[in-house]
Amino acid sequence: MGQVDQILGRAITTQVDIEVVRRSVRALALAHAFSTPAAGELELVVSELATNILRHSRGGELTLSCEASDARTVVSVVATDRGPGIAEVGQAFSDGFSTGDGLGLGLGLVRRLVDEITVETGETGTRIMVRKWRA
Repeated sequence: MGQVDQILGRAITTQVDIEVVRRSVRALALAHAFSTPAAGELELVVSELATNILRHSRGGELTLSCEASDARTVVSVVATDRGPGIAEVGQAFSDGFSTGDGLGLGLGLVRRLVDEITVETGETGTRIMVRKWRA
């Protein structure tokens, strides 16, 4: 497609890590002419995915990148964890479903805010890749 601008691959171990990737995705999106609302949506997505790594797994990483060409620009976020996997992927992306103490709105929100989502999950972890295209 075009040039890939790899910004950050960061282990998620504390709230500070979540804040770093949240700010990083905003800066990445704005640097590639995404609208302020779209950059805010990416912040929410990254915050949710990183928080899930912290809450539901035995560690993981979040990677941000942007691929730009003359025709299109896309920000990609990949969240990889070493948790128990997601038993029911469809249910996990339904509003109100939670395996923890949250409201169960996070993954449903992620699904609504991105243009593409891919989930690979198993007993040794989960990999969620989301992509948001610049409008």
